[in-house]
Formats: sequence, C-alpha cells, structure tokens
Amino acid sequence: MHYRDIIAEPSAPPPGTSELDIYFARRYGLKPGTDWTRLSEDLAKIRRKCSYVRRKWYFPMLENLGPVPEGLTNPLGTPSADLNLFEKLPSDVMNSILRLLDVESFLRFRNVNAKAHSLTETVLDCKEVMAHGSAAVVSLVRTGLSPYVTIRGIHSVLTSPKCGFCSRYGSLLFLPTCTRTCHKCLQTSPRMAVIGTEEILPYYGRFSIYGTDDNRPRLIEKIDRSSMRSLKVRNHIHPGRMLKNTRAVLVDDVFSHPTLGIDTSDPVKELFYGEMLHYRTAATIHFPFFNTSTREIEQGCSCRGCHEAFENRHVQANGSLGDGRINADAEKRDRCYSHKDFQEHYETCEHAKQIWKNRFANLGRESWFAANGGMHWGISERVEYCRRFVDDMPILNNEAF
Repeated sequence: MHYRDIIAEPSAPPPGTSELDIYFARRYGLKPGTDWTRLSEDLAKIRRKCSYVRRKWYFPMLENLGPVPEGLTNPLGTPSADLNLFEKLPSDVMNSILRLLDVESFLRFRNVNAKAHSLTETVLDCKEVMAHGSAAVVSLVRTGLSPYVTIRGIHSVLTSPKCGFCSRYGSLLFLPTCTRTCHKCLQTSPRMAVIGTEEILPYYGRFSIYGTDDNRPRLIEKIDRSSMRSLKVRNHIHPGRMLKNTRAVLVDDVFSHPTLGIDTSDPVKELFYGEMLHYRTAATIHFPFFNTSTREIEQGCSCRGCHEAFENRHVQANGSLGDGRINADAEKRDRCYSHKDFQEHYETCEHAKQIWKNRFANLGRESWFAANGGMHWGISERVEYCRRFVDDMPILNNEAF
C-alpha cells in the first residue's frame, strides 16, 4: 500500500506546503483538484496507524518525576515594577541578550519580578524554549548542569531534528553538552561517554593516601571545585530516587583535567570510554522537535512494522530479547524518525504497509511494546549489563589497592 492509494494530486499547493508532500502528490500522477488539507490529513493517518512514540529504552532515561516548579509554568501576577532601561530595548536585541544566558542566569533574571517573568514568555527564542523545551530546563536544574548550557543551545536543538553525530533523526537530548542524539549514537559515541565517581575511585590518584570511605567525598569535592560538568544521578533500579554520594562526569572532562590525578593508561581509557549505557541514559531525556515550518511539535516516530517484524523473528521463535545485551537485530526497531523521514521510510517498509493494509481487520489489536512506548530491561538484565563492566575493570599495580 503506497501513499498513491489514498491521496490525489492537488491542482496547486498552498504557500508553506512541504516539498515532501508536493513530491508524494506529484510522484504518482494523481487527479488534479484534491484538497491539500486532505492530503496532509491522510499522511497523518498513516503516521498514526503505522508508528508510535518511543519513550522507553533499555535503561530508564532521566525523568522529571516530581512536580514542575511553579515559577516555570505559572505567571507571577500582574507586573507592578519595571525593568528600567532593559524593557525599552527592541525585542530582537532583548532576544539576542537573553538567549546568551546560561539556564541558571536566565532563571534568576526570570524570577526578578513579574515583569521579567512576563518578558521571557514573549521574547521569541525564550518563548519557544519555555513553551516546548521546558523539560530540558527542569532537567538541567535538577542535575546541576544549569550553569553549563545556554538558552541558545536549548533553542538550537529544539528546532533541529538531526542527531549531532549522524544524519538521522534524534529523539533524545544529551544534557551535559546539550546535544540532540539518536539512541544508537548515545550508546556508542565516545563524546557522550559518562562515568560515575564509584568507577573512578579505584583510579583516583589519592586512593593510596586515604581509605575508600574518606576518599569518596574528597573526589566529589575535587570535581565540584573544578570546571568539570558533573551531574547528580538517578538510581536506574529505582528511577524515582537519586544515588547518594555519587556524581557522573563526562569522560572527556576526566582526562582533560590532569590535576584530578586519574590513571591514564590505555586499559583505563578503554574502560572509561566504554558503553556504560546506564550512565549515558542517566544524563539524557526524551526531547521533542519543534518544526518551525509547520509550527508543530514532533515527538519522533518509531515504526510499528519494524517492531512487529522484530517480535516475529525473536519472540515467536522463542529467541531471547535480553541477557543484558542489546540485540544487534534490533537496529531498525530502535530507530526514530521525524514526520518527514517516516513518510520516506514508509515507502520502503513492507511491514508498515501491511499494517496499513490490515488497519480495519486488526482493530483493537496492538503490540504491547508499541502501546507502552517501548520497555525497560528488567532489573536482572540491568544488573547483568552493569556486572560486565565490573568484570572488565583492569587491576592496578598498586599494593594499597
């Protein structure tokens, strides 16, 4: 089943119609005179039926489980005090200034008074960030990363759909560097390697001077006093809790700060730059894409057809879906698309076409995985995954250790 089976060629597209919609309509030489509004609605029907929003991966992403601070969502009342000369600036100048502020400074300005609060709701880039990207603002504050990321950085990734490391759509936001990413790159890119202080401890230069219990707070204090980007970490076994006395840091930062005294031998670097997905996901959130052309929010589309094909190959054949390892056959299932990219994917995916063809025959029947937005590994699988890294830790030639 192709798009040509449900749409017809309009005589002339209205201004603002995407090139892809025009391409699909004209590609198949369809009847003239069809309403372009109907064309867009038909494409949306295919997308709703044949795709789902993937929010759950192997390890839990960072989630805002608590209430969102009122200062981020509620007005502070009717402005009774002004901002003196600042509010007299042209709006584009205000925008240029405010977007350069880091999140911590921006929130301080926003909470100066009701006028400042109101102003950040109207200046273009700030308005879009607060309306559609507030999840990033809240997560940056709660992880302690708000001094390192600017409003401009958030707005840039909010309005750009591509992964920062490949050409694919990225449905995730890696907080320490404010980089949009796909799950595959999050899993493999050394630029997003994150490690916890518990794993750093055995390779900390002062390990032989202090005991383990004394050394832990000294390491955290050393990190906090440095310019390294460190974040508080949620417990992946109990995502509603934070790990006590633990920080996570970028591995690039660890090895670029020689004063930290970390062992820099090749085996240690290989370990630190390893996958360690439980730390990478702890620094990542699901993040929407604000399409400035259509003024729509896109959450990312995963293909139901690719998932059902994966299930048929492995579940029904009694194959194992997880032993603490990501199945290499799951790459297509784990890919996300923008609305535009999904239309192109649909043209080549026979499994998605079959779902659309059988859309009336399978009413009420839906994959639990897709309906649930994906799934997390079980606790035993997460523990097995983490244990592999413990087993791979190189032994230091250190009598005190």
